[in-house]
Amino acid sequence: SVNSVFVSRIDTAVDKLLDDRIAKGEKQLGELLGKAGTANLKLTYQKFLELFESAEFKKLAEKGAHVQRPLWASTSTKNPKYPDLMYVEPVVAKNTVNTMPPNTLDALLDHGKVNPDTCLQGVDEAKNVMKQLQDAKISMFEVTSKLQKEGVTLFADAFAALLGAIEYKQQQLSAGKERVALSLGTGKTQYEDALKGLNASDFIKKLWAKDPSLWSTQPEHVEIIKKALGWLDIPQHLLESVPTLQAFAKECAAEFDHVVVLGMGGSSLCPDILRITFGKVEGFPRLHVLDSTDPQQIADLEKAIDIKETLFIVASKSGTTTEPEAYFRYFHDKVSKAIGSATSGSHFIAITDPGTQLEKEAAECKFRKTFTNDPNIGGRYSALSYFGMVPAALAGYDVNLLLDRALGAMAANGKSVAVNDAPGVRFGAAIGGLAKNGRDKLTIVTHPAVAAFGAWAEQLIAESTGKLGKGIVPIENELPLGAPATYSDDRIFVYVGAGLPNADSAMETSLQTLQDAGHPVIRLAMNDAYDVGEQFYLWEIATAAAGSVIGIDAFDQPNVQESKDNTKALLKEHASSGKFSEPAVAVATAAFEVSLLSGSKALPTGDVDATLGALFAQIKHGDYVAFTAYVDHNEAHTELLQEVRMKVRDAHKVATTVGFGPRFLHSTGQLHKGGPNTIVCVQITADEPFDLQIPGMTGFRTLIAAQSLGDFQSLDKRDRRGVRIHLKGDIDAALADLAGRIDDALTARA
Repeated sequence: SVNSVFVSRIDTAVDKLLDDRIAKGEKQLGELLGKAGTANLKLTYQKFLELFESAEFKKLAEKGAHVQRPLWASTSTKNPKYPDLMYVEPVVAKNTVNTMPPNTLDALLDHGKVNPDTCLQGVDEAKNVMKQLQDAKISMFEVTSKLQKEGVTLFADAFAALLGAIEYKQQQLSAGKERVALSLGTGKTQYEDALKGLNASDFIKKLWAKDPSLWSTQPEHVEIIKKALGWLDIPQHLLESVPTLQAFAKECAAEFDHVVVLGMGGSSLCPDILRITFGKVEGFPRLHVLDSTDPQQIADLEKAIDIKETLFIVASKSGTTTEPEAYFRYFHDKVSKAIGSATSGSHFIAITDPGTQLEKEAAECKFRKTFTNDPNIGGRYSALSYFGMVPAALAGYDVNLLLDRALGAMAANGKSVAVNDAPGVRFGAAIGGLAKNGRDKLTIVTHPAVAAFGAWAEQLIAESTGKLGKGIVPIENELPLGAPATYSDDRIFVYVGAGLPNADSAMETSLQTLQDAGHPVIRLAMNDAYDVGEQFYLWEIATAAAGSVIGIDAFDQPNVQESKDNTKALLKEHASSGKFSEPAVAVATAAFEVSLLSGSKALPTGDVDATLGALFAQIKHGDYVAFTAYVDHNEAHTELLQEVRMKVRDAHKVATTVGFGPRFLHSTGQLHKGGPNTIVCVQITADEPFDLQIPGMTGFRTLIAAQSLGDFQSLDKRDRRGVRIHLKGDIDAALADLAGRIDDALTARA
């Protein structure tokens, strides 16, 4: 038999106690960080030797007794700042077992050094660590007793989850549901060719070996890709942190009525999808997400919460993203004025990579907690990491179940699975193979229970594939579905939530009609809403596979930074002169002004109606029309733009998208600049009626204006077709006037 001893979990627990003390000024305790686990283990081994090398045990051994070997458990590093083999190389000893998770074993095989009896070294140092902890009034007995109780609970939960997974699989098999059902029509050959290519490249094996050559062999891309595949096994690693997350959530639930995520793109989309899907859980705070710099939207959020009863999550992978920094400054000032600056930090937590400016700022401002994420996970692949799961836990959602469902998808696409049997790879081969052959408008249709999921998938697909003049164009929420003749031959449809109860029968009938007419349709099965955890992972695998098929690096975003740089330059210009260099106005009405992108400079400018009519006349086969609106993302604006896009779709049989700025800049913005020049863009901006000042920065009105202009400059530089519509006066009235004129232009064409 064996006697299990936790290692990294001890460090996690002790480090938290040390961090709390260090934050209060006891800086000398910093030298003990990351040392308790190994010290405890080395002293445990000394106790083992004392027992099993004793004269008493030798007598028992002569009668057939066996040594009970120590088993070093939890030997992967939980803190990304620590060396990956710190719980392996120093603890080698006779009669011990080390149960390493796959990533730690891979690291050992890759660069580890195994020397005999390292566990016998540094025993005096281990004793000194324990004495220093005791002197600091940190009780190892209390720490290990608590971990023992949590460990039993964790193992019991894991066993229950295992039984649940077996039952779940049994239900799937008995129901006859295929998790990824492909009905590709004439696209079947293109799919099969893509699948052959993925087999030839040994995609699954190389994916799990984290081999960059699947996407690129160029040195600069190889370095990016090597640091971007941590998402592959994050569900397994994060599952160990669930008890800690749940305990923290319980602590916060006792103090706060609201939790607000302050983030952009990958840092905010997953929490937003979960918020919309699962709503408010009794006994937990209500979850909100802020991902706009529009002053009205920020003011509306502020009205919806009580500052004194709100916990803010500042979420930024880089730790320097402009929007979260602005949100933090604004709300930290509000909290400080409401409860006093001495305790304002307790209303904030941070999620960021190790060593970022945000991590430093969080320590200086005495945040309640900082979650340092695995730095080898890109923002859009971070749904199942701390960026998605910390807000989920705080809102009372079942994080254990979300991760368990993701683990199912992880196993289904695991390193021992054949390419042809891996659902995520098959899905990726389908969307990648068909996109290469012209069907690059991935139209995402969702079951009502997971209606918001498309916004997350949109970002993943657009930002991952839209570069080098290539890309899959995600078409999200283009509803209701039309008749087959509404669509061109550039479409492929994906239905998320097949098999869920209370389906939209009209939608499912339309999908079947489209399939019968020869349009490719993919159905992704779900058993309940918590299968969204499976979907996150499935889409990540599929996107990686599709990127390989298309021939792009699915993990960089070369054009996102360009708009950011434009914005910074514009803000600098405004700070110096008090104004922006606006694009030339080509034509105007009382309600709005029109400026032309470089690809549409030849449009007539005699009157607005002629300009709009000529703009839509520029639409060609294979194009898509993108409405990008830098206005309040409210229900009325959403409904109006939805109506407009549907009229454009039906009139021109063209794919359409709607995005609200600056949110979409962290989503489809990369595709707009780096993808194929098939976009016809209608950018909508406005004179914001009021401003909200950001302490130490500019106002939000100035910031969103700079972001919209920076976006326009990037599109203009790339010869994109389209217009900038700048609304004047009352935004709602001007937007309605624009919608009416677009309708007239489409009707006149018909």
